[in-house]
Amino acid sequence: MHKHDLAWARQSVTDAIVSLRSLRNLKLIFPCRGCWELPMIMDVLHINQLSNLQKISIFGECKNYQSLIVDRIAEAIAKSPFLTHFKVAYHSYDPPPLQDFFTKRSPKMPLHFSHVAVAGMGFCLDHRLLPHLRALRSLELIDIKPKNVAEIYKTLARERIFLSHIVIDNVFPEFLDYLSLHAGILVELSILYLRRPTPRGELDALAERFYGYVLPKHVKSLELLNISPIFCCKWCFNPQHCSMFSQAKQLRSLSVSFPESRIFGIQERNSLDDAVSSMMQLSLTSHFLTKIQINVAKQREWYRPLVYDIPWHSHREDASNPLDFFAQSIRRRFRSFSFSDKRVYHRPLPQIEVFPRRYMYAYESVDKRASFIKK
Repeated sequence: MHKHDLAWARQSVTDAIVSLRSLRNLKLIFPCRGCWELPMIMDVLHINQLSNLQKISIFGECKNYQSLIVDRIAEAIAKSPFLTHFKVAYHSYDPPPLQDFFTKRSPKMPLHFSHVAVAGMGFCLDHRLLPHLRALRSLELIDIKPKNVAEIYKTLARERIFLSHIVIDNVFPEFLDYLSLHAGILVELSILYLRRPTPRGELDALAERFYGYVLPKHVKSLELLNISPIFCCKWCFNPQHCSMFSQAKQLRSLSVSFPESRIFGIQERNSLDDAVSSMMQLSLTSHFLTKIQINVAKQREWYRPLVYDIPWHSHREDASNPLDFFAQSIRRRFRSFSFSDKRVYHRPLPQIEVFPRRYMYAYESVDKRASFIKK
């Protein structure tokens, strides 16, 4: 709808949407922040009259978000007993708590959510929200306060709610504790960015625990593994990981980060060749692996505050840029993999992609809307 549309035209659109009794998937995508027409549109779009929805996705924000979006979606949720998927991405100051979407649905009449994705909005698993998540199988948390995420995974562990799909952008001891409690269930695991100013020693200690004791419990069930920090640390790819990755017989997609310039602290010129060779051997021996993505992790001075103005999804290459130059070096080494070695294995090679900057499978940019739109 447009500001110059006649009243009868707006009313016709509103009536048509509300009359869609078979509508099961509601997706609200706000075009940009500061769009002054959005409140007018949302005011006449009576989403609170919708019922029997199964999936709800909300991307972005607008003026009067609480009254025009949260309160009305809450009414729709109250009338949707079969709702299983809920995604919300908020990219502004003072986000409302996630619990506000469920104020009109009694915990005594719980929903059975299987998929929940939240970006930029705080929440906790209290008595209002937890009853709706007993059947949860997929949880994506991006740009959530660390304390909230730690408490969420402590609660999931206590309630023994085990997930098969996890996306997270920070790691905590509580998260690794949770993963240590079970095995054979996790199918997709994405640990992205790790951009919060965590002390380097603490982050490396968590990586050693993860690769040494936690990941081996899940490696045989994983079909997608994405561990892509944006800064150099021990979460980055190490050729020593390949022996464990080779046990992932169901693995179809693997995304890792190569540390920029220096690989694993080794100064020798052939360190990058060793990393590429290890990855190539893995691609040839893992029979279900169809995609490998290599991201470049940049060097970081850990004592400095973290900045967020990285051009995440820029694909233009500049030979003068160290990240672009390093990415080109990785590509050249993959291309130089000898044809004689390839002919030993009678199967197509996986698709191999190298990106100099952040381009993640789940979240394309700091603007958290992109991931949800893509799915």
